[in-house]
Amino acid sequence: MGDWITVREAAEQTNYTEAYIRELAQTRKIKAKKIVSVWLVDRKSVVAHQTAAQEMGAKRGPKK
Repeated sequence: MGDWITVREAAEQTNYTEAYIRELAQTRKIKAKKIVSVWLVDRKSVVAHQTAAQEMGAKRGPKK
């Protein structure tokens, strides 16, 4: 079984907003499940997404 955390916990650990975490979950960019009205997200999935986003930013270079 995965390491499931709440949207709030994911937001605190990644410095993303709770709304952005929910958007990632709804668009299936991270592994998540909704129980009644509460989203739970897989910790490894969130970390992997954040790492990939940071690597993409590094490849693109700084904004001008």
